[in-house]
Amino acid sequence: MPGLPSNENEVSSKEKDFGSQKKAMLAYCLIQISATVVSAISLAAIALGLCAVKQESKAFNG
Repeated sequence: MPGLPSNENEVSSKEKDFGSQKKAMLAYCLIQISATVVSAISLAAIALGLCAVKQESKAFNG
C-alpha cells in the first residue's frame, strides 16, 4: 500500500518527526500565551496610568 511505511525504520523516523513537530507546536503555544499575558499586563498598566491622570486632573481643576 502506498501510504503505509515499509519497515520499522520509517515508522520510528516518522514518530521522531511527529515528536519534534509536537515540541515545536508546544513552544509556539507557550510563546503565544506569554505574548498575550504581556499584552494584557501592558494594557492594564496603561489603563491604571490613565485613571491616575484623570484623578490628578480633577484635583488640579478643582
